[in-house]
Amino acid sequence: MMNPVDRLDGWEALVLGGTGLIGAHAVRSLSRRGVKVRVLIRSSHTRRDVLDDVPGVRFIRGDLFSLSSLESAMEGCHLFVHAAGPYPVSARNRDHEIQRAHQSMTNILDAMRRNVAGEVRSAPLNTESIPDGLVRAVYVSSSTTIAPPGNGEPLQRMANEDNLYEEPPKGPSYFAVKEAMERKARDAARGEGLPIVIVNPSLVIGPYDTKPTTGQLVVSVARNRMPFLLHGNINVVTAKDVGEGIVLAALRGEPGHRYILGSENMTMDDLVRRIAMATGARPPKLHLPVVLAKIFSYLTEGLSVLTPGRPPLFPLNGLHMLLKSQYLDASRAREELGWNPSSVDLAITQAVAFLRKEGRIWS
Repeated sequence: MMNPVDRLDGWEALVLGGTGLIGAHAVRSLSRRGVKVRVLIRSSHTRRDVLDDVPGVRFIRGDLFSLSSLESAMEGCHLFVHAAGPYPVSARNRDHEIQRAHQSMTNILDAMRRNVAGEVRSAPLNTESIPDGLVRAVYVSSSTTIAPPGNGEPLQRMANEDNLYEEPPKGPSYFAVKEAMERKARDAARGEGLPIVIVNPSLVIGPYDTKPTTGQLVVSVARNRMPFLLHGNINVVTAKDVGEGIVLAALRGEPGHRYILGSENMTMDDLVRRIAMATGARPPKLHLPVVLAKIFSYLTEGLSVLTPGRPPLFPLNGLHMLLKSQYLDASRAREELGWNPSSVDLAITQAVAFLRKEGRIWS
């Protein structure tokens, strides 16, 4: 049951990426507390039906690369959630993608500076009165910005929020883009006092994944289109819990701090087996050596150059994410935010039901 102090009737929030997997759940969590939610959309063609069951949602046209539209959309809001941003599918154009990430985050921070309300660094928030202006922002980063073990550290150690990259990570563009955006947000919070709290979700699974993103793994397993596995240790979390964690971070998080939103540590084999069980599919048994996986990935990246507009079948970004995945310690979010994640198996079942409704899974 929701704590009465968490009711935020009369408050308003702006959510970027509100029609995406994570953003849609953040919108629902805000709405359950009585918050009036604005969702920024890029065009009239943006899919909005995933929020049809959420009362009082207002869609506003805007763009991450238009400062004026961001300022206008944020005006009068008390809370701000950034669950959008450049998402490079291909590993090509790394420098260009990083530059775009910097520009979008610069615009967002400038818009916040225009709308922020006085001295707002206190945590937790005072929810007993409606504030005058923006009092808290949550930037949804990624577990890919949690640095891997360094020299002398055990490979099986559980990573936590203190594990920072000392310099931008090398490799495919996704890691570098997410780290660049988080670093910019973190510097603005710690250096300028902007009220930004950072959350780092692990692998997110759940309904309302319309693109799909992680839902593509569910689709591949369900259709028996995943012929092989790669060894890997991962952390998985439900999309609904991430949406709730975002709002709890806004209410109780400390600006400038980051909070891992992760639930269950497991192997990739275990995750695929659970998905196969939920879909009635046969789990793959063949493990592909890393060298062959890299060759296959490079080949699909190359072929995608010949078919503009179509993403690589097995992108380097995805391979890199799997190879660099690790067990995560989410105790800070539990202890400081009061966050209590639920069953990943339930999230898989809900994701499968949604993807069947979408017509992506037939059986």
